[in-house]
Amino acid sequence: MGYVLQLYCNRCNKAKEYRLGQGINDRKIENILEHFGLPERKRINDILKIYDTETVWNYQKVLGICRKCGEVEDIPRLQILRENEKTVTIKPSCRCGGVYRETDGMEEVQVLCPRCHSVFTKEIKGIWD
Repeated sequence: MGYVLQLYCNRCNKAKEYRLGQGINDRKIENILEHFGLPERKRINDILKIYDTETVWNYQKVLGICRKCGEVEDIPRLQILRENEKTVTIKPSCRCGGVYRETDGMEEVQVLCPRCHSVFTKEIKGIWD
């Protein structure tokens, strides 16, 4: 089950809701692939072909904060885990080409408004599945 997080800027009134976590349909890899663009889908499929049934994975929608432009988005993140091997994390890049810093939205991380750079106010608005 996931939750809806609202970020609100008291300075410029920018507000947006983000669906974070995992929905009931996100338990099958076929459904998870739909959340990604073509480059990420290809990479996921290539990895799954190598490891097949021995693969353990963790999928979540997380709050992504672009390190380059500061944009905030809910992004898909797939972690592919193999015993005694490094975890592979697959997530999209920002539209500007930057890399997202990830948070679950509930951490004590200050999220800045990309428009005016004030700290967003966070509020849980509900749950989704």
